[in-house]
This record gives sequence, structure tokens and C-alpha cells, in this order.
Amino acid sequence: MIFRTNAWNRFRYTLYTPVYDAIGRWFAPYRRQSIDQLAIQPGERVLLIGAGTGLDLEHIPKGADILATDLTPLMVQQIKVRNRLLGHQLEVRVMDGQNLDLDAQSVDVVILHLILAVIPDPVACLREAERVLKPGGRIGIMDKFLPPGEQAPMWRRWTNIFTFILATDINRRFEPILDHTGLELVSDEQVAWRGNLRVIQLRAPLSTPLNDQTNPFRIFTRDNLRDTALFLNYLAMAMLFRNALSRLVLSSVGLFRRLIEVPLMKSGT
Repeated sequence: MIFRTNAWNRFRYTLYTPVYDAIGRWFAPYRRQSIDQLAIQPGERVLLIGAGTGLDLEHIPKGADILATDLTPLMVQQIKVRNRLLGHQLEVRVMDGQNLDLDAQSVDVVILHLILAVIPDPVACLREAERVLKPGGRIGIMDKFLPPGEQAPMWRRWTNIFTFILATDINRRFEPILDHTGLELVSDEQVAWRGNLRVIQLRAPLSTPLNDQTNPFRIFTRDNLRDTALFLNYLAMAMLFRNALSRLVLSSVGLFRRLIEVPLMKSGT
């Protein structure tokens, strides 16, 4: 689908860059709330994924070592311009949040504001954030999600056709995204829009699993176990079908032999 691609996001947000701040500043109280909860300390490495024009920089305390990334080059230029006044220790890079060009366990804090509902693959984005996070590191999320257990009404599903093309998915669920990671949920607050705008904090476990080269249990992941169970179910069904087919063939052969033997017996008498 053309609208669920990096190319489409880069195109539309390039067009939106001149007016992005006018809309993005509405979220300032929730940006501040999310960042305050992270309790960022001087010297900590902070990663912004999908940083936009850098509106989060105004709320990050001085002394942090910040890496701001975005898919759109024009947005990245705006981040540099903004920081001339703020004076943060800042590195800015064009980068895909679904495939971070960063070492594992290299950052202390990850900020994901208004990105998981926009990026084509939010699971890949959160898993990448988990990969680069140090043990015990924190993730701050501020975004639009359906409240837990709530179904999107018909009007919202129709509206999402247009909002998804123009700006963002308004029907994404956070819980299934989190389920694909090993991150711990610290807090989840519904802050606006009748619970649809949420401020969420996650934490990486202090003890991390062994890497793929040294972990003898690496094959026992949730996805692998699910796929294995499906395979075993299909295998059992195939064996049942084979046995039933074998019995049917044997019965047919026996019936055919009896049908032939009866005329032969009569002819012999």
C-alpha cells in the first residue's frame, strides 16, 4: 500500500514542515509531562525518534547528550535551526525509526512522541527502541491510541481512511505493539481526547536476555512457539487426513475385490 511507506511519510511531512509547529505546539503540555516523567539526568544519552522540527527539545533539561532523528531531511534542518537558540549538546541525523543505525544498548532514554501512530510499522519501531536501550533505560511515549478494550465505531473507521492518508492512523492499539517486546509498562495515562491521547512510560529490564549467539533458548520466542504450534496442528491434520485416506483406499480395494469374486464364484459353479 503506497500510503503505508516511508516514501509517503517523507513526502507529506516535507510539505507540512512550514506549518508543523503551529499544530505541534498544541501538544506542548503533554510533551512536557512525558519528558518530566523520564527524569533525564545530565550526561544521559537521549534518542528522539521521529523528532519532527524538534519541539521536544524545549522540554529536555540541559546537560543531556541528545540524538534527534527524523526521516524527513527538511525536518532535520529545522531541528538544527531550533537548537541554535536552545544550545543543547545535540546530534541530528536523518534516520528510519524502523531500522536505527545505532549500536545495541547505546542510549539511556528514548522519546517517541507522535510517531507510533504515524510510522508504517510501529512494532518494528518499538522493538528498535528496545534494542538500542540500555538495561533499565526508559522510553517516553505520547501518542494517539484507542483506549484499552474499546472498539473503533464505524464513523471513526471511515474517518481513518482520510486521516491515515493525510497525517496519522487514529485507530492503532498500543497493547498489541507492546506485546511484541520485553519492555515493562511503568505508567499509562489518558491525558486528552476522551482517553485517546495517552502518555506512556516504559522501562527496559535490568537484566537483558543473552544475545542470539550465546542464548541456547533463543528459539523459544513467542512468535516461534506460535508458528511451531500452528505447524504441529497442520501436521496432525495432515496425518489424520492421510490415515482416513488410507482407510478409504483399503475399503475401496476390499469392496472391489468382493465385487469381482462374486461373478467368478458363480461362473465356477
